[in-house]
Order: sequence, then structure tokens, then C-alpha cells
Amino acid sequence: MSCLDNKGIELFIVEALMKKRQFNRKKKYHHAAHFKKLVQDLRKKTR
Repeated sequence: MSCLDNKGIELFIVEALMKKRQFNRKKKYHHAAHFKKLVQDLRKKTR
């Protein structure tokens, strides 16, 4: 990911990217869960 010789800095960059990826995945999961609840509420209201 990085062309730097300092292993600590390379590790930091990879760690930051992993955290961002985990955060994005979590965000998508919450969005999907929220969407499912909206659909359920809509079905209850239309009955």
C-alpha cells in the first residue's frame, strides 16, 4: 500500500485502511437493518 521504508508508518496506513473498511461495512449493515424495519412498518400500515 505504501512505498515508505519505515515499517511503523506502513503498518499505521494499513491499520487505518482496515478500520475504514470495517466502519464502512458496519455502516452498510446498519443501513440494511434500518431499511428492513422501514419495510416492515410500511407493511403494517398498509394492512
